[in-house]
Amino acid sequence: MIKILNCALKKREQIGEVKKTKNQEKSFFFIGKKIIALLVFIYATIFLSGCGKKEPAPTPKPELMIFASEACKRPMDNLALEYTKKTGVKLNFIYGGSGEILSNLQTSGAGDIFIPSANDYIEIAKSKNLLSGDGAFTISYLIPVVLVAKKNPKKIKALEDLAKKRVRVGIATPETVSIGMLSIEILDKNKLLKPVMKNTKIWPEQSVKVLSAVVNGIVDAVICWDFYGKWNSAEVTVIPIEKRKLPRISCLSATLLKSSKHVKESNEFIKYLISEEGKNYFRKFGYSVDEKDAGNYAELKLGSEYKLPDAYYKLINN
Repeated sequence: MIKILNCALKKREQIGEVKKTKNQEKSFFFIGKKIIALLVFIYATIFLSGCGKKEPAPTPKPELMIFASEACKRPMDNLALEYTKKTGVKLNFIYGGSGEILSNLQTSGAGDIFIPSANDYIEIAKSKNLLSGDGAFTISYLIPVVLVAKKNPKKIKALEDLAKKRVRVGIATPETVSIGMLSIEILDKNKLLKPVMKNTKIWPEQSVKVLSAVVNGIVDAVICWDFYGKWNSAEVTVIPIEKRKLPRISCLSATLLKSSKHVKESNEFIKYLISEEGKNYFRKFGYSVDEKDAGNYAELKLGSEYKLPDAYYKLINN
């Protein structure tokens, strides 16, 4: 009997051990599942948060402020559109006569690039400590010519004909427009200042307005840049001024301003302007970009220390 009881007890103990082991296994399995689930959750959270992370916004491209002669507006506006597409750099132009834009940049105390239509204004800007960089870079040459209405009713054939009676002449304001100053210099050199000034009916503040005056019949002839004649060949006739009668020609030059806040981008744009790709825009609009070609019209003297003579002031005030 005692043996039977001992056997029963051992059996019960064995059954209890088995149950205990199975319960432990279930517990370990349940804990393992929890740990795996937790790890999956942590990994998913990290992965998803990484995927949703935004990249830092790209640095915006700068905008350049450029004070430029209105004599380069047409090719410059075309060039600027393509340059901005290519580089992302925006170009904001302030156009006007060379003296006008020089005055504007002095007043504003801001700006990146200065592009006058005569080196005289580069020298003035330099004397006022407005420039920086390696000097001025020539973009194109500007040749003064006489422009007359297409039918040329006054039969003007040479510079001297501007002094004839009943010929109405237009000259740009010499104090602020480079072609105006050069016109006075040309007339002074050829002893035509007094008679031509007596025939001068208008003194526009921009070279393009000088062109408009002859196109619209307000005057019979003007002294202006040669490329305007090429733009308007259906409406005007170009009468070249003999090489011996020209004291000099002029040019469009670009230079870096001391006030520039974007020196790297400004220098890159200037380099583009004087590259073959940049100059091709000026060729397209009839500008002389080749030194050899420009030298056929006049000696390549691009700057001048010419001052308006007293005779000019006496005549203009009468």
